[in-house]
Amino acid sequence: MFQFQSKYVGLLVLLVLTTCTILLRIQSSTFTYTVLAVASILVLNIVLVTPSRLKYCGLLAIYCGYTLFVSVLGISNLLEVVDYLIDVIYIVLVLIVLTVYNNNTNLREVLTVYTPPFLLISVILGLYMGLQYPLRYSLLVLLDTFSAIIVISSERNFVVGLVNSLLLFIILYATHIVTLNTMVFTLLLSMYVVRVVLVLYRRVIGLRALVLLDILLRPLLVGYL
Repeated sequence: MFQFQSKYVGLLVLLVLTTCTILLRIQSSTFTYTVLAVASILVLNIVLVTPSRLKYCGLLAIYCGYTLFVSVLGISNLLEVVDYLIDVIYIVLVLIVLTVYNNNTNLREVLTVYTPPFLLISVILGLYMGLQYPLRYSLLVLLDTFSAIIVISSERNFVVGLVNSLLLFIILYATHIVTLNTMVFTLLLSMYVVRVVLVLYRRVIGLRALVLLDILLRPLLVGYL
């Protein structure tokens, strides 16, 4: 029984959050925001009460906090009011992940001296193209990559790890904070799957190159397609 919980509770937690996030994407209303808020609180309590039975419980708690934050802003009709602060929230999320998993050498392997310049170039390109909030799209590259690394390195079962990684991706990109059309979402998902495979097979050089390329191309994809 404990083995089952350790192996699949994380999956069930992410399924609940993903379902509520997709529901919110389909129909944005006070009711759906409330559903997401309640689900986030319940799931967060499960994560905090049973941390020893959950793998990467820290990451799950961070995502619960993220969805709760989004739902509270939606319920209070503050999403558009504080939209300019969302980039700060993503910076904080990236820093929290790095802090909680500071012992994970795989995360540090992805970051290089080229990461800050590429982020800067990406933001400049996005602003030049008229993209309103280019930084958040570039930061999402780091956030979803870190999440995939943490999940894949923690899961012994590749299928469970892959599914959980994809669910985390959907939670990040299905909220109303991120505006993507179907084509862009599909392209970003395809690049994400490639990154997950590179993480699985420990292709560090290829992963670094793809992350930098994704950061650089992200404003072009979002702005043009």
